[in-house]
Amino acid sequence: MKYLPVFLVLFFLYSCEKSDENSQKTDFSSGIIITNEGGFQKNNGSVSFFDTKNDILRNNIFDSVNKRSLGDVVQSFAAVSGKGFIVANNSQKIEVVDLKSFASIGVISPFSYPRFALGVNNSEVWVSNGKFQGKIYVIDVKTLKIKDSVDVGFGPEVLLQVENSVFVANSGGWGSDSTISEIDVVSKKVIKTHFVGDLPVDLVSDSQKNIWVLCKGKPSYYAGGKTQAKLVKLDSQTKQISLNFDLGYSEMNPLRLCYHYENVYFGGADLGGIFKMSEKNTEIPKTPFYKQEGTQQIYAFEMADLHSGELIIPTLYVLKVKSFDSNGILETVNENSVVLKTYSAGIVPNGIWFY
Repeated sequence: MKYLPVFLVLFFLYSCEKSDENSQKTDFSSGIIITNEGGFQKNNGSVSFFDTKNDILRNNIFDSVNKRSLGDVVQSFAAVSGKGFIVANNSQKIEVVDLKSFASIGVISPFSYPRFALGVNNSEVWVSNGKFQGKIYVIDVKTLKIKDSVDVGFGPEVLLQVENSVFVANSGGWGSDSTISEIDVVSKKVIKTHFVGDLPVDLVSDSQKNIWVLCKGKPSYYAGGKTQAKLVKLDSQTKQISLNFDLGYSEMNPLRLCYHYENVYFGGADLGGIFKMSEKNTEIPKTPFYKQEGTQQIYAFEMADLHSGELIIPTLYVLKVKSFDSNGILETVNENSVVLKTYSAGIVPNGIWFY
């Protein structure tokens, strides 16, 4: 699961910019984490915390609390049993923090190419790893030791748990792949490999436990030429493809997928924006819910609820990047596609994590 409902207070319905570097006396036990890649090989990756009580996006919280840098290319985050697991891809490690204070309590290393983490239960975190042939590492939450591994496809990325299975998007890494690995949680064995489309990069499940897969397609620099991005639906009962949509072509920018209240949200800068589609639809919408505009490119997004008194306000969180050496922004967007607020994030914000 990529998000949980969070309790936020919405004070203003106009665009503004608020951020804060000071993380002192903040309780990080629950809320919103934003991972910021930083510049490649510049060791300036970071995490930000959306302080919902004070309506402030607090940047560089790991550095502020621990008085040292977090690492190079901060990729993802997972929260399990009061601990935060921060994946630093190019530093080949996972930093583990106490969620209340964000103080470091351990480092798990080395990995060759760690990507995404998932809390499968209260005692295990699974981590995808590999530029080429990949593995899923199983980490004991208590000891912070790797206790098992599972061989999967090339370039494993996002992990999704549905009941007793974990699905792994094999995105190809530095090679190519077109499969999803399905792993049994108990036996830790691949029980099925699903062929979906070129370079699957993201996964969600819907209200009927169907699996939706976003495939990036091969960019033009791949051998054999480019192929279209696809949105694919795997039926929950048969695990066969029940819907298969061509989306157009994508090059350098990431494509993302999320789910909220029977709606699938998918897209990115290369596809012209973020599209909203009912899980019951059999046709792709022609126009985006949120358009890609200006020089700042959509880099990631998630959907959750803002709570204001008794009001529940479905809200899209959009991360945008202007360059790979400058701060990005977070925008909150309402269900009428109106930008509510803008906040300054870290360098190359790439993921939003609700816990």
